Amino acid sequence: LLRVALQRGVAAVPVPQDLIFVLAIGSDARPGQDMRRTNGDSIHLLAVDPRTGAGTVLGFPRDSWVEVPGKGTRKINSALALGGPQLMAETVRRLTGLPVHYYVVTGFEGFSRIVDDLGGVHVNVDRRMRDKNSGAMFDPGWHHMDGYEALAYSRNRYDVPDGDFGRSLHQGNVMLSALAKLR
Repeated sequence: LLRVALQRGVAAVPVPQDLIFVLAIGSDARPGQDMRRTNGDSIHLLAVDPRTGAGTVLGFPRDSWVEVPGKGTRKINSALALGGPQLMAETVRRLTGLPVHYYVVTGFEGFSRIVDDLGGVHVNVDRRMRDKNSGAMFDPGWHHMDGYEALAYSRNRYDVPDGDFGRSLHQGNVMLSALAKLR
């Protein structure tokens, strides 16, 4: 078992060695920008057990102040702009003590296409959403979402509790739903 010790002396936690860790980064790149050199607005570390297909996700608030290797203390989302996905992966690796075996970087269009290529995802919406900024217009309950709808749900932060924290939770829900579908 790997032993993970988070910063500030938190007790080590056993982690099975055969898990696969994938860092999923949602870039804030706009058309014409290199998505590997802009801020990472969505940052999640997925752990998947290849034997069972079970997975879990850990989201990182984009405005968290962390040590970015070689760049000092900065917001975690800037690691992507400062050194690409490799620096973001190293930042997360040092922050958590967990390995990062793979990473994926995508933007709005790529996210929507991935969901559409999967034939959509099933997501349990926890509350009524009416956010004109993101386009999220959902009632509570299970929804089969296409790429556009999943993106709207994942981007909503203005009418959910805890703003970016709620948005990050919803992004993780979409990722876990996609993993369940792949399994």
